[in-house]
Amino acid sequence: MSSSGSDVGRPRSSSTADNTCKKCKKSVSNVINSVLCGRCNAVFHSRCATACKKCCGTALNNLEGSNVSDKVDSEVIDDKFISSLEMSKDNFVLMKLLLLQTYESNKLFMDKIKFLEDIIVNNEQTMEELKKLNEECNSKSVKPAVNKTQFLSEDIPMNRKTYSNAISSELNSASKQHNPTPMINTRQTDDVLRKDVTHQMQDPKEGNKMGESMSTGIRRHGRGNRFRKPIIGNISIDSESQLEFGCANRRKWIHVYKIQQGVSCETITKYLIEKLKINDPKCIQLTNKEDVCSFKVGVFEGDFDVLMVPSAWPKGVAVREFIVFRKSPYMGISGGSTNYTAAQNIQIEGAVK
Repeated sequence: MSSSGSDVGRPRSSSTADNTCKKCKKSVSNVINSVLCGRCNAVFHSRCATACKKCCGTALNNLEGSNVSDKVDSEVIDDKFISSLEMSKDNFVLMKLLLLQTYESNKLFMDKIKFLEDIIVNNEQTMEELKKLNEECNSKSVKPAVNKTQFLSEDIPMNRKTYSNAISSELNSASKQHNPTPMINTRQTDDVLRKDVTHQMQDPKEGNKMGESMSTGIRRHGRGNRFRKPIIGNISIDSESQLEFGCANRRKWIHVYKIQQGVSCETITKYLIEKLKINDPKCIQLTNKEDVCSFKVGVFEGDFDVLMVPSAWPKGVAVREFIVFRKSPYMGISGGSTNYTAAQNIQIEGAVK
């Protein structure tokens, strides 16, 4: 059956047309927006028909905007288009379910984040409270009321274990009152220490007599206080005092060195007597490893300051106090130590040209 001119550009039928566009070679799924050639039954998309304008020498006039869609009935729509619509509906439902599931997952995730934020805030508050409590405890901390060196005597040995037990008992009794900073009563602690010392040093034959006499402890002083500064007598020696003894005129020694070779003790002694007016100086020559001479000079204490002046010596000569070593009485015993008293090391350079 030949096709007439009125059939050109009409919508395609599922029984007479192919599903591939003649121009773009793509599938034509939407029948409403497609154009069918009346001679060769070729199918065109509406946009492809607009671009081609002609097929088989005939113009494709029935394009979009024409009344073709008004003439299409339900028989033109094929089964594939209906199935595609059903698939689109299923995809829409599936997409909706996925969105709901994603929303629930996001909500659960947001709840977890909020829970973690609450934990962090609570931890910060707890840390601030602990910091404040620590500062309060440090400000209220109490120094020990009893010193370990208190109530000790050089003649009475003190047991450290007894002392620690006494302090521990006081602390335990104070902690039972639920006081975070217990205060120790000094008098009660002193009584406990005295009782422990008395109990250890008590003689079973004498009973409590010795305990009563030893109840008062003696405070032990530091090591620096043992060597106290001596007192100096001020009674002058004259005919009225009639004293049989007096203060010895002691000598102080200096070390004179950096002297050229060839100088003897007589030269140093003569210089001290004639130039410095020193009374009865003592001079001893020392042995040196270098090519210089050095001497040990002794003068009375009254003349010592005269020698410790740079203007009293030739230029380049060095003078300082001599270090005196004293042997310990335990030198002959194995394990004994050597003690010495060193004078103040003062070195001067002579300034006399």
